Amino acid sequence: MHVPDSHVKLQGKSKGNIDQIKAAFELLSEFNKHTSHNPANIVILPYKANVEYRNGILRRYPSLAGMPQLQTADSFQGQEGTTVVVVFGTNKHVGLGFTSNKNRLNVMVTRQKRAFLLVGDKAVTGALAGKDAKITDKAATNF
Repeated sequence: MHVPDSHVKLQGKSKGNIDQIKAAFELLSEFNKHTSHNPANIVILPYKANVEYRNGILRRYPSLAGMPQLQTADSFQGQEGTTVVVVFGTNKHVGLGFTSNKNRLNVMVTRQKRAFLLVGDKAVTGALAGKDAKITDKAATNF
């Protein structure tokens, strides 16, 4: 899901993006309405600052009650979920950040059993050059 013009709030070395978190919860809420199973929804984020937004926003989505805590890619390593939503949490102004790290990206995109949903700003890749652009080009050919 493309979330254009989302706002990134820098919090120390971390980045928070409440617009993309809201979009992810809206997407999951709609997704749950149209599935016959009750998926174990897992939301993976590259930045810890986004985890802090969870409780305030989650109250607005009763269909997501009981959803596990949001997790960073580092804390989710070795686990999996039925439905995984990856929220990139960046925009074209701050760049890829952690999401250009191959190991973290691998954790984020290989943990789903049934469904895999991406939330972010697709314009973020337009600003890449050099080594980061090569990583993005290679990743795009693998999906």
